[in-house]
Amino acid sequence: MFRRRWNRKPCHHDGVCVEQNLVTPDELKSEIARWGDASDADMPLEKITLCLAALDKPGRDMGRYIHHLQVLKDHVAQRFHDLRMAGALDDVATRLAALKHVVHDDMGYDGDRDTYDDLRNADVMEVIDRRKGLPISLCILVIIVARAQGWDVAGINFPGHFVMRLTHNSQKIIFDPFDHFTILNAQSLRQILKRSLGEDAELAAHYYADASNRDTLLRLQNNIKSRRIQAEDYAGALHVVAHMRLFAPSDPRLIFDQGVLEAKLGNIRAAIASLETFLTISQDRQSLQDARAFLAALKSGLN
Repeated sequence: MFRRRWNRKPCHHDGVCVEQNLVTPDELKSEIARWGDASDADMPLEKITLCLAALDKPGRDMGRYIHHLQVLKDHVAQRFHDLRMAGALDDVATRLAALKHVVHDDMGYDGDRDTYDDLRNADVMEVIDRRKGLPISLCILVIIVARAQGWDVAGINFPGHFVMRLTHNSQKIIFDPFDHFTILNAQSLRQILKRSLGEDAELAAHYYADASNRDTLLRLQNNIKSRRIQAEDYAGALHVVAHMRLFAPSDPRLIFDQGVLEAKLGNIRAAIASLETFLTISQDRQSLQDARAFLAALKSGLN
């Protein structure tokens, strides 16, 4: 039912033609979960991102967000066409110019520097409403729009600051939608790295690796989870972990997080069950050591 409604012909809403798409939480969870075991290439980034944002908004109409993303896609396509007709080359610079003109210059999307830790900055629906967001949420929007053009783009899971790569033929550029689509060179990336990891940190090849769709979604949700933990909203953080496990059900890190949060909430037996599951599937030596120590402390408290 939900999959059929996603692509239905729109109805009129606020003066424009927009599909009213009201989806129940159970439908949203089912839709996200059906991609849990899918290959990364098959995961629909746009759909899952919107479903995750809608989970905590019962009755919110998804149609206008689907419509807005389509407007962005259409406007970028038109801008790129206009640039080409004016004599611009089909290269990464022209493609980046089309993206920046529509997303930043026309639509006003920008990084939220004043209220960076606002939870709304990691909620794509709120980002669309406010035209402000985190590096990761803005990058997701740009990835969705650029891929609709058939362009080769990917997020880069850079420490401390999610950025993007645009590739065409032998050309590659790294840029930052959070900072006015600024092109990032080695020096600027080194500065970001040192702010995140310390002055002794240096650039390495693995920092430039493409982020998968699943890892991109996990990083987006981790922003929400970490902010809830900072606010000591452990129930809310556990809620986010449950949502993450819908599309990454076998990720050991989430099972460990679930155990820790259950313990914070005083649900000791549930915490023990999660940690025991973690011990059977994790292959990270340090994490296994931490889990065994934590599990022993929880079990001793039951005696």
